[in-house]
Amino acid sequence: MDRWTPRFDFYFSTRDGWDCSTFVDLEARKHSPVASHPVALRASLEMKEPRPDGLRSAEEAPALFEFEDRLIDRLSAVLDAIYVGRIVHRGRTDLLFYLPPSTQAEPASVASDLEPYRLSFTRVLDRTWDGYAKLYPGERERQQIRDRQLLEVLQQRGDRPEVPRDVDHMAYFDQRGAAEAAARDLAALGFQLFGTEVNEREGRFAVTFHRVETCRPRDVSRFVGEILDVVLRLGGDYDGWGCEVQRPRDGSAGTGGP
Repeated sequence: MDRWTPRFDFYFSTRDGWDCSTFVDLEARKHSPVASHPVALRASLEMKEPRPDGLRSAEEAPALFEFEDRLIDRLSAVLDAIYVGRIVHRGRTDLLFYLPPSTQAEPASVASDLEPYRLSFTRVLDRTWDGYAKLYPGERERQQIRDRQLLEVLQQRGDRPEVPRDVDHMAYFDQRGAAEAAARDLAALGFQLFGTEVNEREGRFAVTFHRVETCRPRDVSRFVGEILDVVLRLGGDYDGWGCEVQRPRDGSAGTGGP
């Protein structure tokens, strides 16, 4: 079969009260489920020196990455496996692959000489690729990915994230009443609306608003979380944020946006 070019990204969440890091091939969603690969294979390993929160330590991460690369290459070559992502949680790493049903070789024997981690494998029929769907980020997690990408752009342009600046936002709703309710709730949180509260655009209702913010990662997580709490509750779509690059040393500024 012709394979797509993977597009991996990661996001953080919590599970059972523990931090969780998920690394997933976002591009696979356009192609899944793959009828020729209906068998889900999960490869699991225990980390040797996890952080207290159960995620990877800086000291152990290089060895884990190198081991995973060798495992992925081996299973892809020998079992025709499709690697779609991994979860790191509570000191454990679970990698998810999909196999053709005709695969006879045992994964444990194929990877038996890989060191220094001991692997365990589980294999189940998953024609709908439900396991992959559970890795795919929800709206809040997808926004987390977009936020991180925008912060990287701002950093590349010399932004000083600790400098306050006006940050612009837009959200869309299918119903005018929901848009008007969102405008009221956002105003109560200190956001200022641009122009009239609601504008009709191509059959949907837009709310545009802004507030002065600093743009360190924790700041962005905070203000985006406030907005999503309102927008998602009312059935809307958040269209992201943008701001001018702040370079206080030379007084110049440029524009950053989603």
